[in-house]
Amino acid sequence: MSTKKGFTIAEILTTLMVIAIVAAMTIPQLKKHQHRTEFETRLKKAYLTLEQSLDSALLSQYIEENGVMQWKGNAFQNNLAPELVAIKICNTSATMSQCMTVPSTTISYAIVTADGMSFGANDQTYYVDLNGPAAPNVIGKDIYVFELMKTSGYNKTKKQYTSCTTGSTTTNCEWKIVPSTSIGSGITQNIAARGWKITEW
Repeated sequence: MSTKKGFTIAEILTTLMVIAIVAAMTIPQLKKHQHRTEFETRLKKAYLTLEQSLDSALLSQYIEENGVMQWKGNAFQNNLAPELVAIKICNTSATMSQCMTVPSTTISYAIVTADGMSFGANDQTYYVDLNGPAAPNVIGKDIYVFELMKTSGYNKTKKQYTSCTTGSTTTNCEWKIVPSTSIGSGITQNIAARGWKITEW
Protein backbone atom coordinates (compact mmCIF):
# COMPACT_ATOMS: atom_id res chain seq x y z
CA MET A 1 0.00 0.00 0.00
CA SER A 2 1.50 3.35 -1.07
CA THR A 3 1.40 6.44 1.09
CA LYS A 4 1.39 9.88 -0.52
CA LYS A 5 3.46 12.57 1.11
CA GLY A 6 2.91 16.27 0.59
CA PHE A 7 3.87 19.61 2.08
CA THR A 8 2.13 20.84 5.14
CA ILE A 9 0.53 24.28 5.20
CA ALA A 10 3.20 25.41 7.67
CA GLU A 11 5.99 24.39 5.27
CA ILE A 12 4.34 26.17 2.35
CA LEU A 13 3.81 29.34 4.41
CA THR A 14 7.42 29.28 5.62
CA THR A 15 8.70 28.94 2.03
CA LEU A 16 6.50 31.81 0.86
CA MET A 17 7.70 33.96 3.75
CA VAL A 18 11.35 33.32 2.86
CA ILE A 19 10.67 34.18 -0.81
CA ALA A 20 8.89 37.41 0.24
CA ILE A 21 11.80 38.44 2.49
CA VAL A 22 14.38 37.80 -0.25
CA ALA A 23 12.26 39.73 -2.78
CA ALA A 24 11.83 42.64 -0.37
CA MET A 25 15.61 42.84 0.04
CA THR A 26 16.57 42.53 -3.65
CA ILE A 27 13.85 44.39 -5.60
CA PRO A 28 14.78 47.89 -4.28
CA GLN A 29 18.43 47.29 -5.22
CA LEU A 30 17.43 46.08 -8.70
CA LYS A 31 15.24 49.18 -9.20
CA LYS A 32 18.08 51.45 -8.01
CA HIS A 33 20.50 49.76 -10.41
CA GLN A 34 18.02 50.09 -13.29
CA HIS A 35 17.44 53.79 -12.44
CA ARG A 36 21.21 54.46 -12.26
CA THR A 37 21.82 52.68 -15.58
CA GLU A 38 19.07 54.72 -17.23
CA PHE A 39 20.55 57.98 -15.90
CA GLU A 40 24.06 56.99 -17.06
CA THR A 41 22.69 56.47 -20.58
CA ARG A 42 20.76 59.77 -20.48
CA LEU A 43 23.79 61.69 -19.15
CA LYS A 44 26.05 60.43 -21.94
CA LYS A 45 23.31 61.23 -24.47
CA ALA A 46 22.94 64.75 -23.01
CA TYR A 47 26.69 65.35 -23.36
CA LEU A 48 26.72 64.12 -26.96
CA THR A 49 23.64 66.22 -27.73
CA LEU A 50 25.35 69.37 -26.42
CA GLU A 51 28.52 68.54 -28.34
CA GLN A 52 26.58 68.03 -31.58
CA SER A 53 24.65 71.26 -31.12
CA LEU A 54 27.93 73.10 -30.54
CA ASP A 55 29.47 71.56 -33.66
CA SER A 56 26.47 72.60 -35.76
CA ALA A 57 26.46 76.10 -34.29
CA LEU A 58 30.19 76.51 -34.91
CA LEU A 59 29.76 75.54 -38.55
CA SER A 60 26.91 77.93 -39.17
CA GLN A 61 27.23 80.93 -36.85
CA TYR A 62 30.61 81.24 -35.15
CA ILE A 63 33.28 83.81 -35.92
CA GLU A 64 36.53 84.04 -34.00
CA GLU A 65 38.57 87.22 -33.90
CA ASN A 66 41.97 87.14 -32.20
CA GLY A 67 41.01 84.05 -30.20
CA VAL A 68 37.89 85.66 -28.74
CA MET A 69 34.48 84.08 -29.23
CA GLN A 70 32.12 86.29 -31.24
CA TRP A 71 28.72 84.67 -30.77
CA LYS A 72 25.66 86.71 -31.60
CA GLY A 73 24.41 87.48 -28.07
CA ASN A 74 23.81 84.66 -25.58
CA ALA A 75 25.76 81.62 -26.81
CA PHE A 76 23.28 79.01 -25.58
CA GLN A 77 20.03 80.81 -26.34
CA ASN A 78 20.96 82.15 -29.76
CA ASN A 79 23.36 79.51 -31.02
CA LEU A 80 23.14 76.11 -29.31
CA ALA A 81 19.47 75.86 -28.29
CA PRO A 82 18.18 76.29 -31.88
CA GLU A 83 20.17 73.16 -32.78
CA LEU A 84 18.23 71.15 -30.16
CA VAL A 85 14.66 69.92 -30.64
CA ALA A 86 12.70 71.81 -27.98
CA ILE A 87 9.11 71.07 -27.03
CA LYS A 88 9.08 73.83 -24.38
CA ILE A 89 11.09 77.05 -24.03
CA CYS A 90 11.44 78.99 -20.77
CA ASN A 91 13.07 82.41 -20.92
CA THR A 92 11.57 84.30 -17.98
CA SER A 93 11.81 83.76 -14.23
CA ALA A 94 8.03 83.24 -14.15
CA THR A 95 8.18 80.24 -16.51
CA MET A 96 11.61 78.81 -15.61
CA SER A 97 10.28 76.23 -13.11
CA GLN A 98 8.32 74.63 -15.97
CA CYS A 99 11.63 73.75 -17.62
CA MET A 100 14.32 73.59 -14.96
CA THR A 101 15.07 74.39 -11.34
CA VAL A 102 18.69 74.49 -10.19
CA PRO A 103 19.16 75.33 -6.49
CA SER A 104 21.07 78.58 -5.81
CA THR A 105 21.55 79.24 -9.53
CA THR A 106 19.88 81.66 -11.90
CA ILE A 107 19.11 80.07 -15.24
CA SER A 108 18.58 82.66 -17.95
CA TYR A 109 17.20 80.35 -20.63
CA ALA A 110 16.09 76.71 -20.63
CA ILE A 111 14.38 74.20 -22.88
CA VAL A 112 12.78 70.79 -22.50
CA THR A 113 13.51 68.31 -25.30
CA ALA A 114 11.26 65.58 -26.69
CA ASP A 115 13.05 62.92 -24.63
CA GLY A 116 12.09 64.72 -21.40
CA MET A 117 15.49 66.20 -20.54
CA SER A 118 15.96 69.88 -19.71
CA PHE A 119 18.90 71.98 -20.88
CA GLY A 120 19.59 75.40 -19.36
CA ALA A 121 22.34 77.98 -19.26
CA ASN A 122 23.92 80.55 -17.02
CA ASP A 123 26.49 82.34 -19.20
CA GLN A 124 28.87 79.61 -20.47
CA THR A 125 27.81 77.05 -17.86
CA TYR A 126 25.24 74.55 -19.08
CA TYR A 127 22.95 72.50 -16.84
CA VAL A 128 21.23 69.27 -17.83
CA ASP A 129 18.32 67.86 -15.81
CA LEU A 130 18.00 64.24 -16.87
CA ASN A 131 14.35 63.94 -15.87
CA GLY A 132 13.23 67.43 -16.81
CA PRO A 133 11.60 69.70 -14.24
CA ALA A 134 10.57 66.75 -12.02
CA ALA A 135 12.13 66.34 -8.56
CA PRO A 136 14.61 65.99 -6.95
CA ASN A 137 16.40 68.81 -8.88
CA VAL A 138 19.74 68.23 -7.15
CA ILE A 139 23.20 68.53 -8.73
CA GLY A 140 24.68 65.04 -8.78
CA LYS A 141 21.29 63.30 -8.60
CA ASP A 142 19.39 64.42 -11.70
CA ILE A 143 21.22 67.65 -12.63
CA TYR A 144 24.70 67.63 -14.18
CA VAL A 145 26.89 70.53 -15.24
CA PHE A 146 28.95 71.26 -18.37
CA GLU A 147 30.93 74.28 -19.53
CA LEU A 148 31.74 75.85 -22.88
CA MET A 149 35.54 75.94 -22.96
CA LYS A 150 38.30 76.64 -25.41
CA THR A 151 40.56 73.65 -24.87
CA SER A 152 43.77 72.18 -26.19
CA GLY A 153 42.56 68.67 -25.41
CA TYR A 154 41.97 66.07 -22.72
CA ASN A 155 44.68 65.56 -20.10
CA LYS A 156 44.63 61.83 -19.29
CA THR A 157 46.74 62.28 -16.16
CA LYS A 158 44.48 64.94 -14.64
CA LYS A 159 41.37 63.37 -16.23
CA GLN A 160 40.09 66.73 -17.40
CA TYR A 161 40.27 69.13 -20.32
CA THR A 162 43.07 71.70 -20.47
CA SER A 163 41.87 75.26 -20.98
CA CYS A 164 43.49 77.54 -23.54
CA THR A 165 43.92 81.12 -22.42
CA THR A 166 41.82 83.82 -24.08
CA GLY A 167 43.62 85.09 -27.14
CA SER A 168 45.84 82.01 -27.25
CA THR A 169 47.64 81.53 -30.53
CA THR A 170 47.90 77.78 -30.02
CA THR A 171 46.65 76.25 -33.24
CA ASN A 172 45.25 73.10 -31.65
CA CYS A 173 42.75 74.91 -29.43
CA GLU A 174 39.05 74.35 -30.11
CA TRP A 175 35.72 75.10 -28.47
CA LYS A 176 34.16 72.12 -26.70
CA ILE A 177 31.46 71.28 -24.20
CA VAL A 178 33.32 69.82 -21.21
CA PRO A 179 32.15 68.38 -17.89
CA SER A 180 32.44 70.96 -15.12
CA THR A 181 35.36 70.46 -12.74
CA SER A 182 34.14 72.96 -10.16
CA ILE A 183 30.35 73.13 -9.84
CA GLY A 184 28.88 70.38 -7.66
CA SER A 185 32.38 69.38 -6.49
CA GLY A 186 33.19 68.33 -10.06
CA ILE A 187 30.78 65.38 -9.92
CA THR A 188 30.04 65.55 -13.67
CA GLN A 189 33.77 65.48 -14.45
CA ASN A 190 34.28 62.51 -12.10
CA ILE A 191 31.47 60.56 -13.77
CA ALA A 192 32.83 61.35 -17.25
CA ALA A 193 36.31 60.22 -16.18
CA ARG A 194 34.83 56.85 -15.15
CA GLY A 195 33.28 56.33 -18.58
CA TRP A 196 29.92 57.84 -17.55
CA LYS A 197 29.46 55.48 -14.60
CA ILE A 198 27.53 56.93 -11.64
CA THR A 199 28.78 55.62 -8.29
CA GLU A 200 27.78 58.51 -6.05
CA TRP A 201 24.33 57.08 -5.28
